[in-house]
Amino acid sequence: MTNRIDATELRSYLRADADAGRVYWLPRVDSDFPAASFAKAWNGRYAGKEAFTSLNKAGRAHGGLLGKSLFRSRVLWALVHGHWPDGFVDHINGVTSDDRICNLRDVNQSTNMRNARTPSHNKSGHIGVFWNTQKRKWAATIKVNRRNLHLGFFDRFEAACEARKTGETFHGFHENHGR
Repeated sequence: MTNRIDATELRSYLRADADAGRVYWLPRVDSDFPAASFAKAWNGRYAGKEAFTSLNKAGRAHGGLLGKSLFRSRVLWALVHGHWPDGFVDHINGVTSDDRICNLRDVNQSTNMRNARTPSHNKSGHIGVFWNTQKRKWAATIKVNRRNLHLGFFDRFEAACEARKTGETFHGFHENHGR
């Protein structure tokens, strides 16, 4: 994801509260607007107020600045670190609206996927574990480096879950994966 707004330029528009995971509008100068009265009106309505408060369907806070639609987590990262994240901003605890800087990390897609929640379409309640009707056993799988790895068939659901958990540990998945 490339952002065209310079990270240092953000600091002229926004202030970060990194511990709370919030951003606030700074007062704008007259030269930002076609007339000084517009600046006064904008500042009266927005300056000092929280920015990027809209939530998308996934629960991620976002908003707009200079014609760009931005996620609050990425804006916070840029404000705190002085540069945009190189990859994905992962919410460590899995709560996508929790943008406290201690809950954010800059990761690649593979690492980000190793901290995913159980998909809503999952029927077993445990990621990577499913009932194989042909074998009439529980199956455990794991996806690593875009390859599906078979971990085995099991008579007991608990054994399949344990195999999956062992696979996650072996392949370096985050402890919150599949929450």
